[in-house]
Amino acid sequence: KHSVHERVTRVFAPELSAPAAHEGVSVKLGAAAAPTDASARDLRFALLNDVFATDGAQIDVTPRTECETCIELVFVATSDAKAGSSYPRINLNVGAAAHFGLIERHLSFGSDSNFINCAVSVSVARDASVRHYRLQQAGPKALWFDTLSAVLDTNARYQLHTVNLGALAARSTVRVR
Repeated sequence: KHSVHERVTRVFAPELSAPAAHEGVSVKLGAAAAPTDASARDLRFALLNDVFATDGAQIDVTPRTECETCIELVFVATSDAKAGSSYPRINLNVGAAAHFGLIERHLSFGSDSNFINCAVSVSVARDASVRHYRLQQAGPKALWFDTLSAVLDTNARYQLHTVNLGALAARSTVRVR
């Protein structure tokens, strides 16, 4: 017998992706990002993501990079909650005095009752700035859990714009230090 998580198809689709063509920006897709800071309170769902996430996005921006356009990541949940779940992960590290933009979209395929547990970790170095746009459009039967942790250094700027349009039930935890 297979466990619920063994039947889930987690697929990075390189044919649907374009490489990041921005000097100073490295995007690695398909590898699980760094684990969550377990010492933080109220990050239970992020810890669950640590256990089950098999892939994600690692984005590193070198110091003094000027990225006027945004990198866009699209995550699509395709499995019904009875057959599996989705654990998208993003780890974003922005170097000193860099300027970067990220668009993060979460969609559901069809109207299945998806279970989605997303974890995002952001680190913004001294004098850097990040524009982060998040759009959640999960299906009408989806359960959405989301944890975002951001750490900002001296004089760093982090602008977060979030729109939640979908899901039967949604819960977000945001922690900025």
